Amino acid sequence: MLKPNYKEAIAMVIAIHHNQIETPTVTFPEGNTQCESQIAWFTTSEKHGACFVVLKESCFHPRDFRWPDQPADKGTLQINGKTLEVLDVVKMLSAPTVEPLFDTDIPFTKRDLPENSRLIGAIKVDIQYAALLEEAFTAQSSVLGQVDKDYRLVLSTGHAAGHLASYALNEAIAPYWRKTVPLDTRGNPDFIRQTQDKSQVVPYGCEDGFRLGKSTRKAGLNVADLATDLEAVEAKANAILNKWLELKPSIYFEKDGPALDESRVWHCKVGDENFSMFCGGTHVKNFDHVNAFKISLSYADQEMTFSVKAEIK
Repeated sequence: MLKPNYKEAIAMVIAIHHNQIETPTVTFPEGNTQCESQIAWFTTSEKHGACFVVLKESCFHPRDFRWPDQPADKGTLQINGKTLEVLDVVKMLSAPTVEPLFDTDIPFTKRDLPENSRLIGAIKVDIQYAALLEEAFTAQSSVLGQVDKDYRLVLSTGHAAGHLASYALNEAIAPYWRKTVPLDTRGNPDFIRQTQDKSQVVPYGCEDGFRLGKSTRKAGLNVADLATDLEAVEAKANAILNKWLELKPSIYFEKDGPALDESRVWHCKVGDENFSMFCGGTHVKNFDHVNAFKISLSYADQEMTFSVKAEIK
């Protein structure tokens, strides 16, 4: 009679389990920076030289692999008396028909994702903790996740500032459109949607790039006049944005459900107006800690660069 190989049995259970991961709940959209949960799944990846952990309920915001504008959260996991540094937080593809894929290893677009697949958040930790994770997963031990609050705050401020500033920029550039183009939720020509080719959330700010080449001119934007008047456009956008700041904007989210890949809409109430856009990032609930905003614009080689920075009280 063959003796049972318990290590192989555990590995088989985990291998079966990884294609049946219970869809985790994410709580970062509400601003949560702490979560107490259990491990829903984990794996050791030789390719990445690390372990990836999925919590049943996670407060960690992952970096997006398609549009990585906001960096991942930093923080720690506390498991069975040990404190594990969070090395990264990424998106993971979970599907019945394919092995789990992480971050930029995911080759699919939204349209060609495998059937019944989900995108979930995976927390990357040092590979030395593989045995500890296996023990905690098997016993369903409590795991305490703690996000770096200060780091979250500076990025959430920057992301929210970038969204609000984009509406100010759309309004300031509106007179330079000569043709009808899609509008933002305030009714202005959506310059951001039509031309943006890069974006990066930075501490207390955001830095974007806009391609103003032949296709943009053909779409109806008077690029020549815009470039000539750039200082005036910058001044107008700053005036609009800082006037809104005086109205004490408040921010909230609407979401279709608690999973990472369910739709979320960012709303910002400014006076009697409500601005909105789809967004999967993190945001502050207000700008009470901000004294002023500064928008800067530049143009060279058919590329306009934009930055907004919050001056903190």
